[in-house]
Amino acid sequence: MEIQELRFGVEIETIRRSRGNVARAIQTVVGGNVEHVGSPTCYDPWHVVDERSRPKTREQMNRIWYGYHNHHPQHYDQTRYHGVNLHNVWYRGTVEFRWFQATLHAGKVKAAVQFVLAIAAKALNSRGASSRKREFDPASAKYDFRVFLLHLGLIGDEFKSARKHLLNAMPGDAAWKNGRPKPKNLKPAVEISEWAMERTKVRVPADVLEGLEAVRLSGKTNMLDAPRVIELAFETEHYATALWVHENRGLYSQGIFRGFAAAALPNNCGSSRHVAQHGASSRTVGKPSDECDPGDSCEGGENPCVDSRGHIRNQAPHSR
Repeated sequence: MEIQELRFGVEIETIRRSRGNVARAIQTVVGGNVEHVGSPTCYDPWHVVDERSRPKTREQMNRIWYGYHNHHPQHYDQTRYHGVNLHNVWYRGTVEFRWFQATLHAGKVKAAVQFVLAIAAKALNSRGASSRKREFDPASAKYDFRVFLLHLGLIGDEFKSARKHLLNAMPGDAAWKNGRPKPKNLKPAVEISEWAMERTKVRVPADVLEGLEAVRLSGKTNMLDAPRVIELAFETEHYATALWVHENRGLYSQGIFRGFAAAALPNNCGSSRHVAQHGASSRTVGKPSDECDPGDSCEGGENPCVDSRGHIRNQAPHSR
């Protein structure tokens, strides 16, 4: 004899209650049908038979689903509003799964079809199932559902897309039951980001930074407009700023998004109009060409001077 064939009974002692009343009280808890199986003089004439356990015919399933034998199911029967709608078994001859939202996304449609087919295959090939409900835990919901999908056979690259769409709305982590562990001795994200931003700022000479700030505070241009920034730098007599932006367009573009920071100037310049290029060499920004004198180091073919209109140009070496 198999364990499924064993019959279990419960003995209940009551006072001033008939066995019929007790049987009906038990029926309100466990369901099933109350049957009078003997005469009143019998020791136990009442039975409560739970027909919901493992029905063997469609008629038995019909009685369990509706609570009575429904010979003529209607389309809008109240029992149809369940995730698994068995009302359709007797109305249309199909099983309806009412779990999914309407969508035109091909991947989501495919995932839904594969999921219900996997459940149907599991039901046909399994010898039994547990009716115990599991409590929903947001911390492990995605992990638990992923394990359930793997038990259904949705394993491997073939069902990778299905797992992705089915797990997309679930909270938690798919790889960790209690959430992904946090690394130890890690600085807060805000502190790390501020530290990283400080390290990635573009370093410029102090007088260049002063000119950039003056142009920004003037509000006369967008700082992304480099030619206009150069023009305003000349108008405010920040020639070092104009020259640096002119010669370092790439660094200037990076600094717009990463920020600028002042870098110390070499001590051998002797003038605020000297610019340290790449943090190593220093150059003198030329004055307007009508003010250039032989003592300025702006001379030389590659070192530009500025004309009276504020345009940078190369000037031939001065004669000494």
